Amino acid sequence: MTNSTVSFRPVFWWSLALGWMGLIFLFSAQSNFDFISEQWNSDPLSVAAHFSEYALLAALLAQALRHSRIAATRAARLAFLLSVVYAGSDELHQAFVPGRHPDLRDVLVDALGALAGLCLLHWLLRKQMLAKIRQRG
Repeated sequence: MTNSTVSFRPVFWWSLALGWMGLIFLFSAQSNFDFISEQWNSDPLSVAAHFSEYALLAALLAQALRHSRIAATRAARLAFLLSVVYAGSDELHQAFVPGRHPDLRDVLVDALGALAGLCLLHWLLRKQMLAKIRQRG
């Protein structure tokens, strides 16, 4: 692994995380979702969307933090905290968007999604690490 590869990784993961945060903000700024048919604009789908978008955000933040030389456990805790704070700020942002309103339940779903994303990331990284150990041994 070269120094340029090592220094590129944090930039890569932070770019993905910040880009995803921007996409979340962009969708939250929409007054309506006319481009989505009514059958897809249901409560269960909204919950699934919130859950999955924050699962991905937490995983991206954890990877960005890990590659910024923060210990994995601390990175996961910080990624969770940042995800929940961002979820709260996202709901606050919606208070200023016509046709939207903040909902504390969304923040709860977002937090559960973030936790699930971090658990899945932990499982995938552990599985990857064990596979590398088996290859060496």
